[in-house]
Amino acid sequence: MLSVLLDSMLDQHSSDNEILFHPGDNHFNMTSELDDTVPLNESVKKVIVKRGHVFDDMMNYFLDANFDPRLNQLQVELVSERGEDAGSVFRDVVSEFWETFYIKHTVGSDIKIPTTVHIMRREHWEAVAKVLICGYEQEGYLPIQLFEVFLQRCIDGKDVQDEQLLNTFLSSLPTMDREIFEMALNDFDSMDEEDLYDVFSSYEARIMPTKDNIRNLVRDISHHQIVQKPSFVTECWSPLLHCYLRPLLPKHRT
Repeated sequence: MLSVLLDSMLDQHSSDNEILFHPGDNHFNMTSELDDTVPLNESVKKVIVKRGHVFDDMMNYFLDANFDPRLNQLQVELVSERGEDAGSVFRDVVSEFWETFYIKHTVGSDIKIPTTVHIMRREHWEAVAKVLICGYEQEGYLPIQLFEVFLQRCIDGKDVQDEQLLNTFLSSLPTMDREIFEMALNDFDSMDEEDLYDVFSSYEARIMPTKDNIRNLVRDISHHQIVQKPSFVTECWSPLLHCYLRPLLPKHRT
């Protein structure tokens, strides 16, 4: 489901950090997916943000605000520039938010993996999820550097195939580490034993890699890094993304 959405857009946006869809398309209107019994409220919630402080200002707003993505839309006002919620200002705000999020709360190279820190409690991660939902619903903005496997698990709870897990893990690695893992998988006999040990131990491998166990070992490391480590974030995001984001994605539109 999500892979179809991303694959269809990646070629056009391979140098960008987000995917932008047409914000005026009716199928991105979250209220269109609601049951008729849900009362629709067109109220607009306003948030004031400062350039350079977008992440903190947006987080503070969603931590305090009574904001329901089904019933409300977000209007952003910059201190030095005013703009309506459907205009370029909100898109700029969302873009700056995710760029800061990548730096502060993710690890990884080409693909970013959310990482837990003591200052980010459940309500903080839920606030980030609400920004994701609002950005997609109002601007068609999806932060594609957040790895697909993670978003799929949050939205659908699907298990990850080994090949997809491995590819995601390798894409998240710094270039030098990635090359060592790939060489270990493809040409183990040519590996320098010290380099091999140093890199694998840095990813918390508890046994020494050998030619016989290398594939199972890399699979286990991939699962630990990609599935287990961000599991608390997945737990926080899943109810929100399943409820509010899933109906907006192409496979689930009516």
